[in-house]
This record gives sequence, structure tokens and C-alpha cells, in this order.
Amino acid sequence: MKAFSKLSIPLFPIWPLGSFLMASKNILSIQSAFVFVLFSCLYGYAFDFTDRSADSYRVAYVFSNFNFSSFSDIYNLFLLGESTDLYRFFAYGLVKQFTDNPKVLFGFFGLVFGFFCYKSLKIFMSECRLVKHDIYIYILLICFFAINPISNMNGVRFWTASWLFFISVFLILKNKKSGLILLFAVPLFHFSYLFISLAVLFYISGYKILSIKRRTLLNLHFYIFLIAFSASWFLETNSIDIKFIGESDLVSSSVKKKINLYNSDKLTDKIEERSDSLYQIVSRYFSIINKLFFFFLSIYFFKKLKNPKLHINTRIFNLFNFSLFFASLSFFASIIPSGNRFFTVSQLFFVLLMLLLYIQHRESKMMILLLIPVFSFKFFFTIIYLSYVLISPSLWYGNLFLILYEGIDFKPIVQY
Repeated sequence: MKAFSKLSIPLFPIWPLGSFLMASKNILSIQSAFVFVLFSCLYGYAFDFTDRSADSYRVAYVFSNFNFSSFSDIYNLFLLGESTDLYRFFAYGLVKQFTDNPKVLFGFFGLVFGFFCYKSLKIFMSECRLVKHDIYIYILLICFFAINPISNMNGVRFWTASWLFFISVFLILKNKKSGLILLFAVPLFHFSYLFISLAVLFYISGYKILSIKRRTLLNLHFYIFLIAFSASWFLETNSIDIKFIGESDLVSSSVKKKINLYNSDKLTDKIEERSDSLYQIVSRYFSIINKLFFFFLSIYFFKKLKNPKLHINTRIFNLFNFSLFFASLSFFASIIPSGNRFFTVSQLFFVLLMLLLYIQHRESKMMILLLIPVFSFKFFFTIIYLSYVLISPSLWYGNLFLILYEGIDFKPIVQY
């Protein structure tokens, strides 16, 4: 494994994809970190912007027509509520100082996304660094990555924020103060995480203040989860009007504008327009399967953790409690446009939980194998299909210099 990692660096200029696959065999090595982040950067650069329905095309179009004046102006627009988050326009301003090429912008996006993605994968694999890696651990690793793969750069703001959110919560659950700092930074990448971050902060604070027995807390979280899961089948986008928050005197005018942007009927209609595509139709069916699987997985975990014969440590209890809390929160978040994406994020914590239980008790082998068909949509559509549609084919067979040369004269997008 170590030899493969060392060879991945000299292979990168010759065949970046092969170098990336080789580096993935040993995530914890320094060489793998370098290659993983660099390939993610190159993946972003390789976006070809030919699909006008893709989020990446819209972002590239806005960037191409963005007039950069100063970073202070970008910050002021954010404070005034004219932009929902800081990351996107900060990236625009940074790249605009050098070029108008949207490929360079997405190369920067890939660099940031790749860094947070790698840090998350390193966290995941660090949990099992002292045990022998078998097929079950590799299945869990692949599924963990597939929940939020680099092809999600198409929706770069939310999914970059999601990796940062995972890292921050992991650190918080380990009682590290740096996690709180990162948690407050998440909404700067995507504003929708503001309320999620506040809810997590409330959860963590309440958990420490209230001295409730861990099994009582487990029962409470599980029954709330059951209620939220049942309600989620009846909740629809914008089924509850949250504009009253934007009209409250308790929030600033900046936050009011941001809420109205996310809860607008225009955004809802835009999402519904996409619902007739083949990708969205297939996605809906697999989302139901995915949702049901994690529901039954939660019941399975609940019964295991209630079993007094299994000596479950406090850390696993805490992680399962948080996973139930966040999944419940994500079900209710489906009332806002694209809010159901938070349930996808909650799966990161469930898969990490599966890893911890497997390492300590060699439990859940059948559940781990079931992840393969459940995640088949993510493998073949989110990773392979989206990469085929959105990325220049030279990334799969070309060398570093060919890929860079192809995009060096890419013109700004002036028509939507």
C-alpha cells in the first residue's frame, strides 16, 4: 500500500486518474493527501460547461458576467443580504484578479472541496487505522465517499459546506473547541446551514446541561426520529411558510433577505421544472429506497444499543443519538427547497457509526453488504453519469498537460 502511494506522485503528470486511484489505496499517507486534493482541483478544472441545465453552468455564467470591484464590496453585499453566502463571491473576486476563465474558478472550487473531502476521509479511516482492513471496511469507505463525491462539485457551495459540517460535528463530539469555530464557518459556504448550525449548537448545549441517562436519551431521540420519519412522507416543499421568520424583528434585515431568497416560490418552481428529467425520476425512486434502508438501519442500531450484553461505549451512543437528531432535523428541513439534501448529509454519520460498530463488535456485516445495492444509484449516476455529462473526457485518459492545455483558452460564458 505504501509503495503504491509513493508511486502515485510521479504518475500524476502522466495519468492523473490512475494516480488518484492508486493514492486511494492508502488514504492516510501524505502522498495520498497531495494527489487526492490535486486531482480534485483538476476535476473542477475539467468541467466543460456544455449542459445548460447544470448548476455548474449557471455558476460559470454568473462568474463570467461578474464585475469585481473589491473584497470589501463583496463583504458589504453579504452583510446587506444581497448575497446568501460569502464563499461563492469571494471565490469570484479571487479568481477574477487573474482570469475570466470559469475553468480556473472550478479548479479553485475543486481545491477547497478536495481538501475538506480528504480531511473527512482521513477522519473516517483514522478510526480503523489499528485494525486489519477487510472488504467490509472498504465497502464502508467507498459508500462514505459516494455520499458526497467530487462530482457533487456541480452544486459546489452546499456540498463543500457539507464536508466542513461533518468535520466540525466530529470534532465537537470529541469535545474539541475547534469544532465550534468550524461550525460557525459553515454558513459562510451555504446560508441554509445557519439554522442547522444553530440547532446543532442548541443540541450540544442541552446535552451537556441536562443530566439525562444515556439510555433515556436514546429512547427520546429514537421516538422523535420515528415521528419525523412518518411526517416526512406528507411534508412538501414550502408546505410550511417560513417567511414569518423573515418578518420577525428578532432577525436582521440581511437574514430576512436571505430567508426570502431560499424560501421563494420562484426557487420552488425552478426545482419542480427539473423534476421531469430522467435523472430526477430515477433519483426519486432510489431516494425512497435509500430513506427506507436508513430507517430500518436505525431500528437495527436501536435494538443493538439497547442490548445489555453488548458493551457499547459512550462514544457510539453519542454518535447514534446525534445521527437520529440530525436525521429528524433533516426530515423537517424538507419543507424548504432542496432541504431534503440534509438527509443525505446525515448518512455520513450513520456510515461512520456502522464503521465503529463493525470495528468493535464485528456487527452489521449484512447491513454493510446491503449498502451496495442501496448506493448503486450514487455509484452509477451521481459519480459515473454526472462525471460523463459534466466533465471533459480527457480527464479519464489524458495527461496533466493535455487537460490543462484544453482549458487554457476557454472563453467566458456570456449566454445562459
